[in-house]
Amino acid sequence: MYFTDGGQGGIRKKTYLGNVEGRLITNLWPFAEVDSTDGAKKELKEIFEGAIPFDTPKPTRLIDRILDIAVEPGDIVMDCFAGSGTTAHSVLKANQKDGGDRKFVLLEQDPDIVETTQKRVQKAISGYGFSGTKTERLFEVKLTANTLKRIADLYEDAKKVYDEARASGQYTKVRQPTVKDNCLVVEAEKCYDGHRDGLGGAFDMMEVSIPLFVEGTHYLNEEVGETELRRYVYYTETHEPLTQMRSEDYPYWLDDCQGIGYYFYYEPNSLTTFSRETLYILKGRMENGIVVYADICEFSEEELQQMGITFRQIPRDIRKF
Repeated sequence: MYFTDGGQGGIRKKTYLGNVEGRLITNLWPFAEVDSTDGAKKELKEIFEGAIPFDTPKPTRLIDRILDIAVEPGDIVMDCFAGSGTTAHSVLKANQKDGGDRKFVLLEQDPDIVETTQKRVQKAISGYGFSGTKTERLFEVKLTANTLKRIADLYEDAKKVYDEARASGQYTKVRQPTVKDNCLVVEAEKCYDGHRDGLGGAFDMMEVSIPLFVEGTHYLNEEVGETELRRYVYYTETHEPLTQMRSEDYPYWLDDCQGIGYYFYYEPNSLTTFSRETLYILKGRMENGIVVYADICEFSEEELQQMGITFRQIPRDIRKF
């Protein structure tokens, strides 16, 4: 640890290359290691039987590198601009490689692109028609001053990968450990005749509904409907999904959670008042209290406390009334 600016600045940590394992992350990633846009287009051409339905795809090897650096086997990976679906493809590859349970969430606004994304992810999962030979890199270590000190051990690691790959019977040909692109690598070839195996996994397609809040405000967007508002209020309070259906006897009752009862006293076209005249909406006392959502409350704080009730105002724009 050292101080910058002659002791007048901040504290920084210096790590020496000889004291770390593996490979340091740099901001220069050569295309020989992470592929290129041209390689990404060739991937799509293979998956979509000669067509390239997306102009600017990213190569899976690029996303593979990012996942390898930043993502653990149980993590959730979100891509807010899904595009051709490379992120999902890469997550599926990572799970197949180490048996992890990573999940992905993809977001895409363009309906035409969504169709491409969906098809690509489905093909990655279930496989697709392909004839030819593909080369896979099973082992790769960059040769640096630090790694060369351990070259004998690294070669043994590479030889182990080579032996395991040959014994697995998955590949048509497995090449001996060699130096390529300034890396110690083990590569294998697999021939496909009509079909390339899928990576396994599953996914669901969902359409995002209209916003829950009026844009630029904290007011509930009542166009989403009462059912969604009830679900939102209950989940906000309990972090549990609302499973109870609205009943005829107690239409404003949501459910109870950990001994607390929750009510959403709401009418779409009028303001609601929680008062002595409307106490009938309650089923009765709960072990740990009651939470009531309404527009207006006529009880004082002392009265609410005596009854074991917490009042919350429904966040809607009352000016329209």
